[in-house]
Amino acid sequence: MKHASIAFAFVLVSAGAACSSSTSPTPSAPDAGTDHNADGGMHEDSGSSGGVDSGPLTSGKPATPEVLSVEPLAGGLHVMWKLNGSGLTGVELWRKKDSGTYAKAFTLPGTATSQHDEGATAPGKYCYQVMAIRGSEMSDMSPEKCGTP
Repeated sequence: MKHASIAFAFVLVSAGAACSSSTSPTPSAPDAGTDHNADGGMHEDSGSSGGVDSGPLTSGKPATPEVLSVEPLAGGLHVMWKLNGSGLTGVELWRKKDSGTYAKAFTLPGTATSQHDEGATAPGKYCYQVMAIRGSEMSDMSPEKCGTP
């Protein structure tokens, strides 16, 4: 009976060692504030504490916005765009007329998604591009979209 008790104790100790060695290590978290995607998009990083908000990443180059429409409205053109990032501190709307060069027409808050341009008057074709700003970082300029008043 003594040998059975020792064998039983050995089985228990061995089983406990097997259980404790079978636990998997905790996966390491990605570096806080690092965008691990080549597309430059915004991604969740719950470990980041240095940004403007605690959700999507708020450091680095902002994602490029997209001009959705340029429509005649009330003697000018109404421009609408989509922002593809968060934590933005500003938006710039750039305009050119006919074959001219682009110039900054409006500097807006980082949440703005539309602007009425009363300076766009007939005759002429007006084209717009949008740039998102986060701190000192600027997105690429959006592709242009044009309209006539």
